[in-house]
Amino acid sequence: MNLQKKSFIATSVKTALYGTTALITSIAASNAVAQTTEENAATDESVEVIEVTGIRGSLASAAELKREASTFVDSITAADASSLPDLSVAEALSRIPGVTVTKFDIGSDGGDFPSAEGSGNLVRGLGFNRVELNGRDAFSANGARDLDLASIPPQLIGGVDVYKNQTSDITEGGIGGTINVRTLDPFDKDGLYGVVSVEGTYSDLREDTSPQFSALVSNRWKTDAGEFGILVSGSYSELNSLFNGYQSGAILPVPVGSVAGDNFNDFDVEDFSGGVIPQEGQTVGIVNGFQLRSTEVDRERSSVYIAGQWRSSDEKVKVTAKYLRLDNETFELERTTEAQDGGFAFEQAVSDNAVQGSDIVLAPFTTSVGVPRCGSGDTGDEPNDFCNELVPIDGGLFQEGNITSQQDAWFGAPGVRIGNLGIGRTTESTTDDLSLNVQWQIDDNWKADFDIHRTTSDFQFRSLWVGSSTNLDVFTRPDIDDPEVSFSVSPGTLIQDSAVFDQGVNQQPITTPTSTADPAGSFHGFAADEFQDGDGDSVAARADFTYEFDNSDWFKSVKFGARHSERDQVYQEAALNWQAATQAWNGGIARFNAFDAEDTFEIVDFSDFQRGGVVTGDNTSFVYANSRFLRNHDEYFEFALNEPDLVNSNFSPFTDSEGNQRRDENFNEQYTDDQTSTVSESVTNFYVRLDISKDFNNGMYLDANAGLRFVDVSIDSDGFFNFMTIDPDDPNDSIPEVEPFDDINDFAPNGVSFFNQDSEFRTVGIDDSYLLPSLNLKLNLTDSSLIRFGVSRGLTLPNIADLNASQTITGTSRLTRPMLDPDSDVDVSTIPATGGGFSRFTIRGGNPDLLPTTSNNYDLSYEWYGEAGNSFALSLFYKDIKNVIQNDATTQVDSITLDGDTIPIFFEGSINQAEAEILGLEISGQYFFDFLPGIWSNFGVQANYTALDVDAAPPTLIL
Repeated sequence: MNLQKKSFIATSVKTALYGTTALITSIAASNAVAQTTEENAATDESVEVIEVTGIRGSLASAAELKREASTFVDSITAADASSLPDLSVAEALSRIPGVTVTKFDIGSDGGDFPSAEGSGNLVRGLGFNRVELNGRDAFSANGARDLDLASIPPQLIGGVDVYKNQTSDITEGGIGGTINVRTLDPFDKDGLYGVVSVEGTYSDLREDTSPQFSALVSNRWKTDAGEFGILVSGSYSELNSLFNGYQSGAILPVPVGSVAGDNFNDFDVEDFSGGVIPQEGQTVGIVNGFQLRSTEVDRERSSVYIAGQWRSSDEKVKVTAKYLRLDNETFELERTTEAQDGGFAFEQAVSDNAVQGSDIVLAPFTTSVGVPRCGSGDTGDEPNDFCNELVPIDGGLFQEGNITSQQDAWFGAPGVRIGNLGIGRTTESTTDDLSLNVQWQIDDNWKADFDIHRTTSDFQFRSLWVGSSTNLDVFTRPDIDDPEVSFSVSPGTLIQDSAVFDQGVNQQPITTPTSTADPAGSFHGFAADEFQDGDGDSVAARADFTYEFDNSDWFKSVKFGARHSERDQVYQEAALNWQAATQAWNGGIARFNAFDAEDTFEIVDFSDFQRGGVVTGDNTSFVYANSRFLRNHDEYFEFALNEPDLVNSNFSPFTDSEGNQRRDENFNEQYTDDQTSTVSESVTNFYVRLDISKDFNNGMYLDANAGLRFVDVSIDSDGFFNFMTIDPDDPNDSIPEVEPFDDINDFAPNGVSFFNQDSEFRTVGIDDSYLLPSLNLKLNLTDSSLIRFGVSRGLTLPNIADLNASQTITGTSRLTRPMLDPDSDVDVSTIPATGGGFSRFTIRGGNPDLLPTTSNNYDLSYEWYGEAGNSFALSLFYKDIKNVIQNDATTQVDSITLDGDTIPIFFEGSINQAEAEILGLEISGQYFFDFLPGIWSNFGVQANYTALDVDAAPPTLIL
C-alpha cells in the first residue's frame, strides 16, 4: 500500500528582452510581427513581411516537421521549449504524444517518492531510449548510457525530435525512441539577434522563489571569403523545492492466538474492535509499519554554448563547430520518520508477543493464495528477508489501531522502535561536448556530410545517513486517501543505567522523556555512507553520402555511410555501509542531550506534513541529527571520531564492516578493486538507405524508404572476481569440549578453502554483430491527409554500470545443533554442533555478458493536416521485445559439490530474462479557434492520448 503526494507547485514568471524584435507569446495564440529584411532595408521601398511567431507558429512548424518526416516523428520547436514554464527539456517533452516524464527520483536509493522536477522520459512506456545532442552521442558518466534530459535547460535548444520508429541512417539504441536535442545555429537567425530571459519558480511548501537567467546573442556576416556566423549562449538556474511522501508497509500475515512451535508474533481476539472480530486460529493481514518522508531539494544548473558557422560563397560547403558545457549540482536533505524492523514488524526474528495491539479495526478481507511471510530463520539456510512461504488471510485486513512493542523493553524502552533518519545527498555532474561538421554539395547529384565529435563527462555522488532512534506508542491508519499517524511516549519509559553510555563532560541524568521532541528520549542509533564516481570519454566520427536521381519515376535518392565510435568509462561505487552507532546491546546508547559537542541535533515539526492532518495529536516534532552534518559530511566524521560518547560506535569513515578502506586520513574517498569498473566500447556501423517517390497523377503520391544497418559491437570490461573472507576458527571462542564442533571450519574445510582464494583480475570481452532492416511507407491520399506505415528492427545496449566485470561470491553457512526443550535453560552454545556446511553460494556484482535488448517495431497511422497549423493523427503500434534486462534479479546459474554437499550457485544482479509485447494506440491533435470573435480567436487546444496493452513474460522467480 503506497501513497505518494507530490506537494510542489511551480509558477514560472518570465521576462524576455529581444535585441531586434519584441516577442510576446501566449498559449496557442498567434502574433503578427512586422519584420524588415536586410536586403529591403537597403532599398528605397521596403516590403512588409508578416511572420507568424510565438507558440502558434512553433506548433504549426512542429506539425509540418511531422508531416514531412520520413518515419514516425514528433517534435517541439524552440518557442515550445523556451516559452512554456518547463524546468527542463525532460518536462517539455511531455507535450509529445506517447512521451511521459518520470516524476520520481531515479538516482541512488531513489524511486520511492516523487521528485520536484522530471528526471527522465519514457517513450510509449519504454525507457530504452537513445538521447542525442545534434544527432550525436551524449551521456552522463553516472553508469547509464545516455545524457539525462533533466540536465538540459530549455533555453538552450532550437528543437527536439522524437523518432518512434527507425530509418537505417538513424544510429541504433532507441527501442522506445530516439530523442534528438537540436541546439540553435547562428544561421538560424537573420542578422543580429539577442535574447535575455529572467524567470522565477515559486515552491509553496518551501516558501521559496528560485531564480533562472539565460542570455543568447548571435550574428552573421557576409564577406568575400563566405558567410560567417557566431552564437553564444549561457544559462543559470536554481530550484529549491520541498515534497512530502507517506508510505505504508507491506501486508503481513499475523495469526490470531498463539501457534505452538513458531516464533511469529500474534495478536489476541481481545485486541480487536469494530464490526470485524477475527476468531482464534484465523490469520489477519497487518500493515507492516509506515514511513513519513520530507525532502528538501536544492538544484543548481548552468550551461555554456558556443557555435560558429562558415558557408562558402557558392553555398556548396558549410562548416559548423560547436561547444557545449552542462554543469549540474543537486543537494537533497531528507528527513524520514518510520517504524523500523524489530519494532513494528512481524518477522521470524521478532519473538512471540513482542508487538502488541489494541482497538485494532479490521475490514473484511480474504485471500486464498496468501501473502508472503518473510524470514524463515530456523536453520540459517536463507537470509531473514527470504520470503519462502505464502500464508492465506481469512480474518480481515488492518484499517487502524494502536500499536506498541516490548522488543526493547528489556532495557527500559517500551514502544515501537522509531527511526528519525536524516540523509544528505550531493550529486554533481559535468558534460562537455565538442563537435565539427562539414556539409559539401559535391555537384548537382552528390552531397557529403562529415562529422566528428568528442564528449567527456564527470559524475560524483555522496550520501550520508545519520540516524536518531527512539521508542514510542503509535496510532496508525494507513488509508491511501487519508492516512493518519499519532505518537506518544510509552508509560514506564525509563532507560536502565546499564543501557546508557555517557562518558563525556556533559553527563546528563536519565529521565523519562516528556515528549517526542525531548532529546533525552532519543539516541544516535546508526550511521551509513555511500559514494560513487564516474568518468567517461567518447569519440565518434561518421561520413554520409547521398546521391539524388534525376528524372526518375520512382527513385529519389540513395544514401549510405559509416560511423565509428570509441567510448571509455570508469565507474566506481562504494555501496551503502550501514553500521550501528550506539545500541543498548553494544555498550550502551548515546543520548542527544548528553553529547559534549554543541549543535548535534535539531527538532523538526511534522504538523504541516502534506499540508496537515497526517501527523496528529500533541506530539508532532521529532529529534534529528543536525543538518550541518548532512550538508558537510566531514563535520560528522570529526564528531564521530572525537565525541566521547561514541567510542563504541561501529561506524568509521575510514573502513567498512569488512575492514576495507573507504577514506584516507583527510576523508578523501577510496575505492577497492572490486568497486571499480572499467568498460571500453567500440561500435562500427555501415548503412544504406534507398528513398523512392511516386506521383500517381490522381492526387495521390507515395514516399518510401528502405534500408539496412550493420552494427558491430566490441566491449571489454575489466574487474576483479572476489571471494568472501572466512575467519579461522578461534580455539578460545568456546569451552574445550565444544571447540572442535562450534565453527563452519570444523565441518566444511573444502568450502572454507574455496573462499580463502585471492581476488582474480579479469577482462571479459564481447564481440557481436547485428543487422537492422527498416521500411517506411507514406501514402499521401490528398494534399491534407496521408497514411504512414513503418517496420524496423532496433536494439539498445546495456547500461555501462551493468557491464561491470567485478563480482563477489559469498556463502550462506549453517550449523546443526540438537533440538532442545523450549523451556530448557541450557545455552545452546555450550552444546557441540552435530553438523554444518554451506547451503548456497551467491555471486553479486555486474554482468559483462549482458546481451542488447532487441525489438521488432511496427507502426501504422492516419494523419490529417489542415490550414494554419491544425492537425490530427491516429496511430497504432506494436513492439516485440526480447532480452529485456531485469535489474536486481536472482537466478541459479550453477552448482558445486564441496564436503559432500551439492551447493547451488545463485547470481544477483542484472540479467537478460524477460520478454514483452506492447500494443498501443496514440491519438493527438491541435486546433485553433480562428472562427471565434475577437480575442477568443487567439485560443486553441492541443491534446494527446496514449493507451498501452502490455503482455510481458515475468522473469524466473527464485524464492
